[in-house]
Order: sequence, then structure tokens, then C-alpha cells
Amino acid sequence: MILEIDGHEIKFPPHCLSSGGNVSFSDDWEECVAFGPWSISDWPDVPLTEEAKQLCEDLVNENVPFGCCGGCV
Repeated sequence: MILEIDGHEIKFPPHCLSSGGNVSFSDDWEECVAFGPWSISDWPDVPLTEEAKQLCEDLVNENVPFGCCGGCV
């Protein structure tokens, strides 16, 4: 993933996103898939303020469809 902020490219490591979604099963074993917002779990080695980090996560969540846990049911 590469984000451009204020004319600067920020390159993120592979697999840097973690989904806020999950998969579970109901009492009668029906699969329940919930999609949730992304968080960035692996940051590049560049100095970023907390405000810049929040901006990065906001950009991801505005442009990437929410995900589930990434596993199979």
C-alpha cells in the first residue's frame, strides 16, 4: 500500500492492514460474518505524528471496503 499525503509517498509493508470484522457462529451453527473498519497494524519506518497516522487510517477506510477476519468459515 502506498499513500500520498501532502505530496509525500508513504510506502507501507505488505500485510499492514488488520480488519475490524469477524466471523462467528450462532447457536444453531449459522455463520455470522461482520465487516468492520481497517486499522494499520504495521507502520513504515518513517516518523509520523498521531494525527498523520489517524489520517492514514481514515484514508484507508474511506477507500477500501470493510473486511471480515480474512479467514474461512
